[in-house]
Amino acid sequence: MYEIDAVLERLPFLLSDLFRHLHRGPQFRVFLCGGEVTDPRFDARHQLKRILETRMGCTAFLGEDIDLPRDVRTDVNHLRVEVREAKNSELIVVFLDSVGTISEVTAFAMDPEINPKLLVFNDVQYAAEKSFLNLGPLALIGRERLVWYEPAARLLEPTALRHVDHAVAERWHTRLPSGQRGGTTTFDEFVVLATCHVCGAVTLAELRDVLSFPEHTVRALLKTLFASALLRLELKRYTPTRPLDQSGLPSGCVSDIVRLRARWLNQTLNPRRSTAVGQLFSGG
Repeated sequence: MYEIDAVLERLPFLLSDLFRHLHRGPQFRVFLCGGEVTDPRFDARHQLKRILETRMGCTAFLGEDIDLPRDVRTDVNHLRVEVREAKNSELIVVFLDSVGTISEVTAFAMDPEINPKLLVFNDVQYAAEKSFLNLGPLALIGRERLVWYEPAARLLEPTALRHVDHAVAERWHTRLPSGQRGGTTTFDEFVVLATCHVCGAVTLAELRDVLSFPEHTVRALLKTLFASALLRLELKRYTPTRPLDQSGLPSGCVSDIVRLRARWLNQTLNPRRSTAVGQLFSGG
């Protein structure tokens, strides 16, 4: 058993959990790129592969899993094969920890079909460098899809997990019929409304902590949902204006929210579990 499994068991919920009813259908294909692995238990890609397959409803594979040609030519080589695999994937997660991954992200970032599907993790110590990598390939990627992290950490940090969760959940959201999204028009609106259904009456600060969105983003989303009469504000707490069974969400989504609500209440009533999560992530 990986330690990351214990961490997930103690987290209140992932955004991907809002779409568990869709996980029984065709799964998303996620390509995980990174450097050489020494110990799979503490390798970021192996940790993510487990999470993607056990909690996020995805089929994940590593670059090492690809059948690469032995005889290479200009028209058949390792890079062309990986570009093909990236085009056939819904999400490509790259951990920039080797020369090979820098080559991969350069090729992927310059491909207009692959670029929007990229989520790139880079060592936080290089965040401020005026390097070719930062000012070239990484500048082609949207800021929200570039994550600075601590590669030496034993386990992936909550922030890193949330970035992946957000990217996967956003793709699951596209599979919901447009008329069954509770009156919301964007993924972020849907997530805020669904979270209010999960948590009940919540404050701005509580929503910000649960979702890990910037405060200005949460404020703007709440304002939109309030103006659309999907949320009401009472005693500085936001609640949905409609009961869950009249929310306009598909029955599968309603069932997912009911399960998450029970998990959330259990988490709220057992605060020691949150402390245990912090100790696991910090190595304490």
